[in-house]
Formats: sequence, C-alpha cells, structure tokens
Amino acid sequence: MPVYQYTVKGTPYHTIDLGTQLQPLLDSLALSAEIREMKNGFVLEIRGEENAFQKLEPELLKTLTEHINIQSYAKREYNRRQKRFTPKNFIDTEKTEDDIKKAVRLLGRGQIIALQTPRGFHILCNATKTNSIKTLRKMLNQPTKPLPVIFKNLLSVEKQVLLSPKEKTLLTSEEHPFVIAKKRNLHRLEKERYKATLLSLHINPLNRRITIALPPSASYRKLYEEINFPIISVEATDSRGESIRSEEMLLENYGEQFKYILNMHLNETQPPRQTVYQIVYGVPKRIVPPHEPETTEESITVTLDSQQSDIAGYKLSPLKILLDENGQEQPALSALSLLFSRLPKEEILALSLPFDKTEIEALYEKWKEGRNTAQSTSLLTLFDAIASLSGELHEKHFDEESLQVAEGHFEVCEEDLFDYTIENGTITVDILSEYLINSNLKHLASTLVNTVSTIVAEIAQEKGKDVTLKGNLFDFRDLTELTIEKLEEADLRYFY
Repeated sequence: MPVYQYTVKGTPYHTIDLGTQLQPLLDSLALSAEIREMKNGFVLEIRGEENAFQKLEPELLKTLTEHINIQSYAKREYNRRQKRFTPKNFIDTEKTEDDIKKAVRLLGRGQIIALQTPRGFHILCNATKTNSIKTLRKMLNQPTKPLPVIFKNLLSVEKQVLLSPKEKTLLTSEEHPFVIAKKRNLHRLEKERYKATLLSLHINPLNRRITIALPPSASYRKLYEEINFPIISVEATDSRGESIRSEEMLLENYGEQFKYILNMHLNETQPPRQTVYQIVYGVPKRIVPPHEPETTEESITVTLDSQQSDIAGYKLSPLKILLDENGQEQPALSALSLLFSRLPKEEILALSLPFDKTEIEALYEKWKEGRNTAQSTSLLTLFDAIASLSGELHEKHFDEESLQVAEGHFEVCEEDLFDYTIENGTITVDILSEYLINSNLKHLASTLVNTVSTIVAEIAQEKGKDVTLKGNLFDFRDLTELTIEKLEEADLRYFY
C-alpha cells in the first residue's frame, strides 16, 4: 500500500485545524493520514490504495488553497527499500517568481514542461527549438499534425504571421480563440533579426498555415511576463481524448519526458473550451468546436467530410479501396486502388510507385478478390490518392493529412479541370488521364479543388437554390473560397 508525503509551504489565512478540515475527505476515500505542522507550513503523510490518490489530489489541493497562501507544494513517495521518502516523479508546483523563472529557464533550454490550468494540464515547449518539438511529437505520437502556438502579444505575431484586420480582432477578443493564419515569407535579414524568436519549420511541416493565439488565461499571461519567445501549448488528454487533471494520470499517459510541473495557484475560473477560427471569404468561421451553418428550407446541402461526399443528393462514384492491417485508409493504397480500377496490371507495373512489383501483384489479387477492402465515396480518398501518386505522401498519421498537404501546394491561378460526368445521381471524376500527363502535386491538387468547386456550382445552378456547405473538408479554406466565388458568379446565396 503506497504512502505519499505532501509538503505544503505557506501562510494560513486564518487559524486552521487541517486534520479536521481534511478528515471527511480522507474517510470517504478510506485513506489514513498523519499531519504535522512545521514553522512555515504542513507535512502530510497519507496512506491508502493507489486509485484513491487520483481522486484525493484535486480536492486536497482545492482545500489547501482555500485555507493557505501556498508558496510551494511538493509530493514524494515512500521508498520501502531505502526506507525514506524519495522524489520519484518529483512534482514541484509553485507560484513564486523564482519558480516561474525556473519554468521559463527550462523552456528556454528546450525542455518540455507541464502547466496546470483549471481545465487540466497543458504540455508546453519552446516553439523555436526544433529538437524540443521533435521530442514533443514523439510524446504525442503526432509526427506531422500542425501544433498550436501562443505568442506574447500582437506585435510578436505580426513579425512572423500575415494578419488581416479581422484576424487581429479575433485574436484580441475576450474569447481568446486560436486563429488559423498564414506564415509570412521572411527575407534573410528578417530571419537574422528575429533569430531568437523564429518559429521552427517543424510546427507545421505540411503547409504555411499556423494556428496561433495570444495568452488565453492569467497563468499564461503571468508566464509571459518572463519570456519573449513563442510556445507550443497542447492539451494533455488520455486515450479517450479526455482532459487529464491529475499528476499521476499525466505521468501514466506521457511518461517522464518532462521533469517539471508548474501550478501558479492563481484564482482562475474555469475557462470555456478552447475555440479555433479561421477567416473564410472575409467571415470568421469556427472550426473547433465545429460550426453548424445557417440554412433555409429551400436550400440544398453540400456535405464533404471524411466519410462521404454528397452534393445535393449526388454522390461520388464508389471506389473500391484497399485498407491497411488496421482497417484504415492510406494514401498509397488508395492510389493503387484507383490505378487498379482504371488501368491494366501491366501498365501499373511500369509506373514509379512506392511498392515493388511483387507487392503490386499481391495487392492486385487482394483488391480483385475484395479482401480487406471498402467502398469509398469520400472526396478525401481522392486527395489521399493524388498525394501518393505525386510522391508526396504515402502513409498518413491523421485523417486530413493529405488535405493539409494539398493546401500547401494549391495554386489559385490553376484553372484546369479533370474530366467529369454527372449522371443518374453519380459524379465520376477522371483523375488518372491527367495524372499520366502531369503528376505534379501542385497541378493535381489545384485541378481537383477547381473541379469540385465547379461541380458544386453546376449542380446548385441547375437546382436554382441556396446552398449550405457542410463537413470538415470545407475547413480547407481554398476549397471553400473557390466554391463561394463560383456560387457568387452564378448569383446563388450560400451558407457555410
């Protein structure tokens, strides 16, 4: 049965019998405690079942904060072999200026720390340190997913990010949201001038968009009194995606990659769930949590998401695709499946693909027999396929990765279209004929976006009704804006 020692340094707000205050809580969790008063605080030695401590610690800290002006709060575990309390997974959570400076010093050196907030723990690292970001990505198991960055103030943002007036208004609003904006192309002298605060390219290796915010709470504002560089801030979550609120769960889920946990014990109210916006066609659109667009009874709905593509009842022609061993779609397998559906095996074997000939022949038989395959009607499958056919992305680490890759290569001046047909409620898009002529991703991505927006406008014009754009693929800003432009050209109203 574990024994933990909690050392609380600080001055009580009033005369307090800590044992009396804590006894109901300890009894409810079947814990026993020995409490000793010292010159500048208290020492609590608590014994009980391990799972009880997970429930104890948030309430313990809450009770202590109510009665004591805490200067430091440390926890140690009793080591039976050494017969003493040892700092295994030592946690030091303090609010003094020296301890904030310690956290800042660690961040400056490229270390990863955790910050306790009213909503749970956030994991922080220096956004200018590439090695630190690589370590964070390994910890999160997110090799490529764009990471959110918090800047000290608007001036520091504008040095590296292009901001429209509406993006500035969002960033400085009381909601304190994250905003998706575009990085500036810095010239050599600017890179040298901003060297100390220059963002690492590893924040978003897929395109030039970046998710940014200003300090969203009192804890972050206090931290930024001491630092000038931008920091990456990621919410710590468990395997179910729920916020982690206890130190034990934090270490259990993320290991000992960080050695320092900062809790400033500020009297903060629990903020609302963090929101993410981007400006689309001059209007703020909420990405997280997803925004439900307005609509009218007469409007038609265009839904483009990870699972399906439905344009006012017209669906993409189903494509039989191979799945990986986990039953997931992968760009290379989607590309190969597209080739299998249109070309003879002999022609496919002559192409430059990320598989050897033996693998292609085995996968062809598997696809032909329908083993470990699925029917896809999602536009995302086509983005996966072109990302792989162009040689840019063969294996994805999150659902919309190929969409992010396409966004990084989209060229607005491209006006080419893939051949397509709309018959009997089915939309068929011929990507391969163009691919065999020009396999450049910039060309393929731009042509696919242009083709989809043209199809949406054509169907909407035929129906002669307002259009509601829904689904996470419309988070791809260029796709949404190009679609809106074509709807406006057709003099149609739209909602998104």
